[in-house]
Amino acid sequence: MDENSRAARELLEILRLAGAEWNGRSWRTCKVESSPETNVSRIEHPAFCYFWEAGDSPVEVAFVTGGGVPARKSRTMLIEVGRGSIRIGIPGRPPLLIPDLEPAISERMAGLIPIEKNDAGTAGRPWQDELELVSAAMRLIVLAGRAALDTVEPAEDSSGDFAVVHRLHDWFARNPGSPAHLADAAKQSGKAPRQLVRLLKKTTGTGFAEHLNLHRLMLARFLLMRTDRSVVDIARECGFSSREPFIRSFSKALGWTPLQFRKAWMEVSLSSEEAPELFQLAGRSDVQWLPPDESEPPSPSAGKPVPITLVVGNALQEIVELSEVTPHGRHLRHDLLDQGRMVLIPATRGGSLWHVQAVESRRSGYFLAPDSPALAVVSSDTLGGK
Repeated sequence: MDENSRAARELLEILRLAGAEWNGRSWRTCKVESSPETNVSRIEHPAFCYFWEAGDSPVEVAFVTGGGVPARKSRTMLIEVGRGSIRIGIPGRPPLLIPDLEPAISERMAGLIPIEKNDAGTAGRPWQDELELVSAAMRLIVLAGRAALDTVEPAEDSSGDFAVVHRLHDWFARNPGSPAHLADAAKQSGKAPRQLVRLLKKTTGTGFAEHLNLHRLMLARFLLMRTDRSVVDIARECGFSSREPFIRSFSKALGWTPLQFRKAWMEVSLSSEEAPELFQLAGRSDVQWLPPDESEPPSPSAGKPVPITLVVGNALQEIVELSEVTPHGRHLRHDLLDQGRMVLIPATRGGSLWHVQAVESRRSGYFLAPDSPALAVVSSDTLGGK
């Protein structure tokens, strides 16, 4: 989309306004009933609905499948994703449509909003109704801004391979507790099993089993932090056959038993301290953080990029913004990470340059990913102190 067009300027203004007003606010879910009234916003596809006021009141988010959406607050924004397009609805003004999305963006958006409308009527898992909904809504804003700027550039492999990998990871994320065999994953990705294994090795440097296990462990870690569910329940939720293999896998990868991790996290969350040790991950190389006083980051490696898998964790007591820096110096925002969250980036390259910025304090830093599976932990130390 042409950034200089009037529609693009309006959309970017709205997204930037929302981003500035949401900084430092709390988020909560709400329920919205479809209304037959004429003075409401109409949606054609499942959509995330955002409601907020000027000031510091919470941002409310709801998932609505269709019909009319009445405004709950003075500020209302609707984001609905159709087939290959995104539609931004603002009460009192015509909807803004971004057509022909780049496949890598549309694949990720489709993973956030169920295609089938009856999915919204399913009770779902308790944690999914609250925390995951808010997290997905925040990520959707990031994706909407990127779509408006048309900033996604193809990876070194073909855009088709990149889209397949993201589709596979979205499937992992949506079905963490289901039996997941290579044949099932291949069917989901539209590839033969051997083709899929080669594709994962080519684009991420690691294989099917490791990626599936990482997704399951990241979900288990999240549930241990944000819920009081038992270890047995979490093991089943995350696709482990029983409590014992879950504990072994969690301990081997993260260096804590699940209960040890939960206790340590509770102590940190009730204090103002940071705990980078809660972000250990076996088999990962540390990234190279650049000196905090280095204002001009170096260019990414000019050699042939080596495929890796990158994991980034946020140990700060605030939300951080994670962006990849292109060889031309453009920042492609990848995700927003709240406190304690770890994100798995499925297709990146050794030598790639990344930027991290703390949303509230505006502290920032750059790091370079090594030529091996990597871990980056964002803390006061890596961003140059408080």
